[in-house]
Parts: sequence; structure tokens; C-alpha cells
Amino acid sequence: MYEIQNNILSIIIAFVLFFSLRSQNYQREQVSRTFSILVWMTIGMLVIESIVLELSGISGSLVNIILIVSLMLYGFCAPIIAYLTVFYLEYEIYGIKFSFKKKHIMYIIVLLISIIFNILSIDGHYLFKITNDNIVEIGFLSYYYVFIVFATTVISFVITAKQKKTLDNKDLLALTSFSLPITFAIVMFVVFDGSNLIWNSFVVSILISYTFVQIKITSKDFLTGLFNKREFEYQLNRIKHSSRKNEKIYGMIIDLDDFKQINDEYGHREGDFALVEAGTIFKSSVRAKDFVSRIGGDEFAIIFPAEDTEVANQIINRIHENLETFNKNSAYKYDLKISYGFDFYDETKFSSVIDFFNHIDSMMYQQKNTVKTIK
Repeated sequence: MYEIQNNILSIIIAFVLFFSLRSQNYQREQVSRTFSILVWMTIGMLVIESIVLELSGISGSLVNIILIVSLMLYGFCAPIIAYLTVFYLEYEIYGIKFSFKKKHIMYIIVLLISIIFNILSIDGHYLFKITNDNIVEIGFLSYYYVFIVFATTVISFVITAKQKKTLDNKDLLALTSFSLPITFAIVMFVVFDGSNLIWNSFVVSILISYTFVQIKITSKDFLTGLFNKREFEYQLNRIKHSSRKNEKIYGMIIDLDDFKQINDEYGHREGDFALVEAGTIFKSSVRAKDFVSRIGGDEFAIIFPAEDTEVANQIINRIHENLETFNKNSAYKYDLKISYGFDFYDETKFSSVIDFFNHIDSMMYQQKNTVKTIK
């Protein structure tokens, strides 16, 4: 009985998440739709599981048909949920650069295997067995479901680990935590035979993902995944109190050169790709503790502590080196070039933090105008 109660509680939580997400002005249509389908299918699995638990052992031909149909749907939906989970996670990490086409075939194969196993299970008892008394028993291949879910958690973890250098620590923790409840449920299923909390754990994982989404909406730029202007302004307010005795706070404003030309010649989608690539380069050029944001259009800001100008120059050199490597190896028809201004915050020199950033913004435009004059 407690299993059905757990399922009802999980269903209620999933409904709350779905309607909460729906009530927001959620701008990422594709990933939002995927997330909604994932929630609904998880609810469906919990409902099916509850029906099977409630009807198991009740005699009657109608009950027998309902049990068969429910178990067939259960086996059909499991690989689809696995597919959507990985799809959703990769889109969260890679954004518009992400392409899932190459992996379609693998999941279609898994889905076909599931359909075949389900059909054979009606008489062959591969995944499930329904006795003459309508008692549902697990088949000798029932661990196939567990394998699908386990494979999903492994793939999710690998995807996240591959991008650990480009993700913030909070993002990395949230995305890694996505797999933990499911892993725990799998261990429980194996150790305590028949203790099935897998789909309840999916709801917990979805809740973790939902929390991650809320953080991204409020603090991250949707396109590049960098911090947004709101978070940048928050960091400005902290600058006066964040410097240590032996450290200075440096600020850097970066603007992409000829960005309008990229948009005009190759289209706005190509311009979006340019912004994403630039953001990735800037993020990979700094240290984990440094702050990188897109503050509007093709303008970016970096805030970082450093003991001396040498550290600042090292960061600038890495940006130039990474830009050069990108332009050399890129398949794009254009090069990414930048103008920038940077300096350290000196309270005796600047009347305010805003005054300081206006100063380095002016330095950036001076450099940009110098380049245009040379051209």
C-alpha cells in the first residue's frame, strides 16, 4: 500500500512542477516542451505502476487485459523516457550547438527491442508474467528496464563530466546531482529485490533539474550560458567588499568586432553561433573563480581578482591564443575578432564602480576605433 502512496505523492509533485513551469514565460520552447513531455511520461509510468499494484491478484478477464496493456505501455515508455532525459540534459549543456540526430538510431533500436520483448512476454514471460490468478510477477529479463535507466544515468554523468571545464561549479553540481536519486533507486532495486522506487526517483531528479532551470533563468544568459546583465550588476555591487589585502579586482569589457557584418552576411542564427563560440572561448580562458557575463548584444564582461597585472595579462593572452586557435580550425566563414578595455579597480582613482566600468568601456571603444582607423 505504501508504494501506491509514494506514487501518489510523486505524481502530485510532478503536477506542481509542470504547472509551475507552464505559468512562467519560458523562452526555450524546444527544451521546455521536452521537459513537459518528460514530466507527463513519468507521471504516466507512476500511474501504470499504481494500476498494476492495485489490480494484481484480482481475478477477471477484463483485469487481465488491463494488466497486459499496462505492462506493455510500461515497457514501451521506459526507453522513451531515457531518450528524453539524455536529450534534455544535452540541450541544457550545449544549447543551440547541440545536435541529437546521430543518436536517434541507437534509441530507435532500443525502442524496437523493448517492443519485441513486450510482445514476447505475453506468452514467453520475458519481462513480466501474469499468472492464472492475475498475479503479476517479474520476468527473467525484467532487469532490462533497470539496465535502460542505469545506462541513462551513466550517459548523463559522462555528458556532464565532459563539460566540467566549461560549467560553473553550481551548474556542475546540479547536473551531476540529476543522476544521484536514480542511481540510489537502482541500488535499492538490486539489493532489496522488488523495491521499485525508480520512477519516484525520476520525480526527484526532475525536481533537481527544475531548480537548476530556475537558477539559470534568473542569473544566466539563455543563448551563451554565461551570467547575464542582472548577475553582472549584482557583482558590481560586491566589488568594493570582495577584494583581499594582496589582491586587486580587475574588470574587462570585450566587444566582438564586425559582429553586425556577420549578422548581415550570414544571418542572425550564424550570429548566435558566433556569440556562443565567443562566450565559450572567454569562459575557457579564465579560471574557475573568475566571473564571465554577456551584458548585452555582442558585449561581454569579465571580473577577476589578481595579485598583479601579470595575472591579468596571462588571461588576456589566453583569450587571444584561444581566438587564434578557433579562427585557424573553425569551419565558419568568418573570424572572431575582439576589442577590449581592462584595468583594476582603484578606489582612489574612481568615484564609483560604475565610473570604473565606464572607464574600461571607453578604453574598449578607443581600441575599436583605432582598429577601424588602421583599416
